[in-house]
Amino acid sequence: MPEFTAAARSVSDADASALVQRLLDAADRGEAAAAYFAAAALAQLTADRLQGAGSQLLRIPADASFPVRAGVRAVRIGHERLARSAVLLRGRLGLEDWHVTIRDLTNVLAEAVLIKDYDDRAMALIALKGALAPLRAGLPSAPARWLGSARPTPSPSFARLGLRPADCVALAGRFAQAHPDRDRVLLVLGVRPEGCFLAPLIAAALTALDYRHVVCRSVRTDGALLPEEPRLVESVRRIGGVALLCAGPPSSGAALGRVAARLVSTGFATERVLPVYPSLARSDAAPVLAALRAFPAVVLSAEEWQRARRNRRGSDGDASPPAGAGTGRPAQPVEAAEADPTSQAPAGPSSAPGSSGARVSTAQAPAGSSSGPGSPAASTPAASTSAASSSEAHSSAEPSPAGPSSTAHAPTPPPAAERG
Repeated sequence: MPEFTAAARSVSDADASALVQRLLDAADRGEAAAAYFAAAALAQLTADRLQGAGSQLLRIPADASFPVRAGVRAVRIGHERLARSAVLLRGRLGLEDWHVTIRDLTNVLAEAVLIKDYDDRAMALIALKGALAPLRAGLPSAPARWLGSARPTPSPSFARLGLRPADCVALAGRFAQAHPDRDRVLLVLGVRPEGCFLAPLIAAALTALDYRHVVCRSVRTDGALLPEEPRLVESVRRIGGVALLCAGPPSSGAALGRVAARLVSTGFATERVLPVYPSLARSDAAPVLAALRAFPAVVLSAEEWQRARRNRRGSDGDASPPAGAGTGRPAQPVEAAEADPTSQAPAGPSSAPGSSGARVSTAQAPAGSSSGPGSPAASTPAASTSAASSSEAHSSAEPSPAGPSSTAHAPTPPPAAERG
């Protein structure tokens, strides 16, 4: 799916005004991937500006005395109140309404990206014309003032490593296998910057799997959690919800671990905080990252990424005809700049060929849900591509993501209040 890689790369050189125009142009052309990445980049810029610069929270030493612990907690409370006050000020000056608008639009575009049928996807984009109408006058003055000439941070996983929407669907399917309770509230948090691009796709895939209460937000690696919605995290915790922390392939897991620790400090049990990410480890046998050992992670190893599976099928000779074969259209080669994720995987133990690399390393399922055979995962939403080089024998066959298969299309409902 070269167009998805190109769309992921294109956002790095655009400011907010240019991203708004690219979003509109892509939607008018029926290009869901390009529209999605422009919206996600806008959401990243807006959330960064609204929540303010992140700062490292004070940590309480394990052997600290009671007065020291009490003092550190008081400083933390003061820091969080200050952050919330700053967010309230920015919101009242026009940034909050824009933040909600672009966040909801990103979530709906993520659902459109996961629709496999071209005509259905085009209809979903046409249905968004009303929501896009206010943007046709350009970036509103208040957001333009706050965002200025800032540029977003693109997603290396999508832009360089070859991650695909099907891989986000596979991650959602892995979660569904371990947590089949469709009534459980799911708080999907994208850890910025890269989580802004992954979290909406994973949330859309979960919605397609009939999870009824999915809330998608993004957070910084440091600082207060969602200062613009201070009651959201506590509300999800009190009703027994689960927090899914979405990020790109971690090197050490330290950033994910810090956000997870902040959730635990608010009262979340460790088994209700799930890091969700694609891994560069070659197989399921790779050691668990030390910073994440306390949490039941949902992991898709590099050998199970869609691109790696397609390459394996091509090398085995089990490939379908190239894209465009028999239709009069030329096959589209896979871009040479797209890296095979397994080629960038760190050295580590490997598993036997054909073993499943999509892992759900759950210590125990959250209370109220049971482990066991999961519900079906949504089918691959991406169109297949092929390599022009016969020596590498890369084919365009597109296998379904790891886990059982499900319906062919993800629904595209209008943005619900709790989806955000």
